[in-house]
Amino acid sequence: MKEFKIRLPRGKYGAETIRYAAYTLCGLAYVFLEREAERFKATIRPKSAAFSAGKLKKMFLEALEDEKFSESLFRDNQGLYFWMLKSAVNYGEEYPYEEVSALTPEQGEELDALIARVEAELKAGGKEGLSEIKKTWEEKYGGKTGKNRKK
Repeated sequence: MKEFKIRLPRGKYGAETIRYAAYTLCGLAYVFLEREAERFKATIRPKSAAFSAGKLKKMFLEALEDEKFSESLFRDNQGLYFWMLKSAVNYGEEYPYEEVSALTPEQGEELDALIARVEAELKAGGKEGLSEIKKTWEEKYGGKTGKNRKK
């Protein structure tokens, strides 16, 4: 069980990144972290001979990159994260916004009528007339509007 050392530049990895990456090896190896003038030094000693130094080094470096990515992802989305927390804490407040409907009033009435018709037919258990319900809006009314208007 031979230990090995990895030197990591401070500009590329922060102390927290290295510490979290070291936790990924906690069941497999002992990791000792030291600060040097311009870099960090990680001394890794396997707990058993089952894992080679090369495999542990590869795992550690992959964990470093994963942690670095996670930190950048959190940093880039920190504003959204805190907004979501604030929104969750202040849930009871009303927000001043106007509800915008994507449907015109006529389409809304037609949709309500269609829903009522389907509910009534489903309650009655009848299957007749369902072919009209299965048609999309465009199939049913597409020829009556815009460019598709039949002349």
